Amino acid sequence: MLGGRTVRLSSVDLRLTYGGVLEGYPQRNLNDAHVRDAARRLAERYPGTPHFVLEPLRTLRPEHDSGVGPPWEELPRVECLGFFTSELIGAPGELGLGHSCLAVAWWQENDGTVFSDSAREAFARLDWATHAEDRTEW
Repeated sequence: MLGGRTVRLSSVDLRLTYGGVLEGYPQRNLNDAHVRDAARRLAERYPGTPHFVLEPLRTLRPEHDSGVGPPWEELPRVECLGFFTSELIGAPGELGLGHSCLAVAWWQENDGTVFSDSAREAFARLDWATHAEDRTEW
């Protein structure tokens, strides 16, 4: 995972992607808003921590299209927000201690496991050194 880097999941929040949607149907504009809102929720949940949103799989469902309005497009059922830590990217701090961290949003079809196969594939492509940040102060 992540180019051989070991990462630890320190906390995770799960929610239904379309939980709270009272009217309408899944389509591109709604899904774009979900992705933007996930970035905002990461910043609020983990302030001062770098964050990254893994682009979710979008599935067109032509069998649900009514022929009026935008095409039916679904995101995976569960949105996940997690805080991850790993070893330092750079040199250790004054005391020789520290870790790197990153808050990540991702989507998956089920809530029975922390990482679905599709989530593992997305995380495998994540460049930790580019997006994470070292913390050497205690």
